[in-house]
Amino acid sequence: MFEKSDLFVIEICSRKKYVHNGFYLFHESVDPDYLSKNKVKVPEDILKKYKLEIQTDKEILEDIKNIKKELSPKKLIIVSHYNATFNGKKLESRNHLINLLEKICRKNDITFIDQTQVLRDFKQEKILKDLFHYTVFARIKLRDYFKKFIKNYN
Repeated sequence: MFEKSDLFVIEICSRKKYVHNGFYLFHESVDPDYLSKNKVKVPEDILKKYKLEIQTDKEILEDIKNIKKELSPKKLIIVSHYNATFNGKKLESRNHLINLLEKICRKNDITFIDQTQVLRDFKQEKILKDLFHYTVFARIKLRDYFKKFIKNYN
């Protein structure tokens, strides 16, 4: 599948890294709400001993540069999360990350899509169930946008 693909879309929506014994974990593998809701069993050792780390701006820059290099000459699109507001203010860490991603992509000739801009015609209440998860409406709008964008992408 990798070999046959000529375009990769990567969403970066957090600086968080979940690490256990030198391996990176998918965030849902240690999310208690997700695990209980979906009746997923994760070994106790992982749940008790994983570490949450926060990436620096420099680490994110280096990761993106390495991803671009690894994928070259394939095309790369970086996508941010929706820039949610709470009590009328943007979430500082998310806003910083979105601005950082845009800057990195601009400087490194990588296509960047800010999902806030894609969904700008709709109120946040129609887009997000909470500050982190999209509504069905938003997922459909994003799906349709990406289908069209990728089809027309050079």
